[in-house]
Amino acid sequence: MLASLERLAALPGETAVCCGHEYTEGNGRFAVAAEPDNSARDRHLERVRSLRSRGQPSLPSTLAIERACNPFLRIDEPGLQEGLTRQLGHPPRDRIEAFAALRHWKDHFRT
Repeated sequence: MLASLERLAALPGETAVCCGHEYTEGNGRFAVAAEPDNSARDRHLERVRSLRSRGQPSLPSTLAIERACNPFLRIDEPGLQEGLTRQLGHPPRDRIEAFAALRHWKDHFRT
């Protein structure tokens, strides 16, 4: 899964990301928990909340937005690594452990 996401993330930033369901606001809440200090994500999440409050979709997105906001595309970022270290009780040993821990955390995340 990590390798697949890395291939997608390597596409141009203007590449449209079209999802089959509206997930952005819920994933944003998880992203805040995983990486509390991400101002780009905060700005995007505010925009998403505004759109959703008016009944408008937040999709499609772009890879540039996803790279700035989506923790699954930010596995090497220091702020996310800090969140994973808190979650695991130790720094992730490698990118695969970091990604697996992030996925497990998301699977059990409740807002």
